[in-house]
Amino acid sequence: MKKVIAAFDNGHYSEGMMQFASELNKKEPILLVGAFLPQVDYASLWSYAAANIADGVYIPLVEPQTTEAIQATIHHFETYCRQNNIRFAVHKEYFDFALPELKKETIYADLLLIGSDLFYSQAGVDLNDYLKEMLHHTDCPVLVIPEKSAFPTNNILTCDGKGASIYAIKQFAYLFPELASQPTTLVYANPETNHQIPGHDSIMELIRCHYPKLNEVHLDANGKKFFNTWVSEIRNPIVVAGAFNRGDISMIFKKSFMTDTITSHRLPVFIAHK
Repeated sequence: MKKVIAAFDNGHYSEGMMQFASELNKKEPILLVGAFLPQVDYASLWSYAAANIADGVYIPLVEPQTTEAIQATIHHFETYCRQNNIRFAVHKEYFDFALPELKKETIYADLLLIGSDLFYSQAGVDLNDYLKEMLHHTDCPVLVIPEKSAFPTNNILTCDGKGASIYAIKQFAYLFPELASQPTTLVYANPETNHQIPGHDSIMELIRCHYPKLNEVHLDANGKKFFNTWVSEIRNPIVVAGAFNRGDISMIFKKSFMTDTITSHRLPVFIAHK
């Protein structure tokens, strides 16, 4: 059993996230913890927290959120869990919190689900920076789930040969061995040359231990330009990516790459960092 946090923003209920959680529960039972965030300005939430989280400063609400709206969302969450045989919990203290409490909660969780479209729309133009800030303030992997997407039947592992991408690939396999058995494509690129990434043979040796239906695609130095066209032809994919490290963003994960991948195709994206 895994402990999974489902984060709801601004009293909005995410059908897509709950359907995804239900499918996870069918494959292996989970404890789904509902985290109900008050209305905040998500475009500035993470950067604000980066400067103030150490002091325990709370993010001010944009406008008061009614208790009735949050209670209605909680009721919907609880009803869905009961109807779909999902073990669940609701943490009432989420009424008054923003990022500091969510960060604290992720210490004690296996996975954080982000599912409402409002997270996308309020993240601002540069979604990549939004996700990058979020990852630096969570202590478990994050799964970003579009409101309308099928449960994944194909895995896309993105790799640049560095530790962050390898770590994410391992974490995905550890958390979801049942998904790792699905058809999987390793997409890799060498930031310096058009040749294989350093340690290619060792990387493939490791990955084949966890992903039995594996094939690989090598992008050249300009390959990221064609990634979104290629991925649109994959049936029900989920993308696995390493963290967006400060000052160490690989060629394949520059701003336009992951932002376009998420916003253009609305793909589930699994992101993990150490």
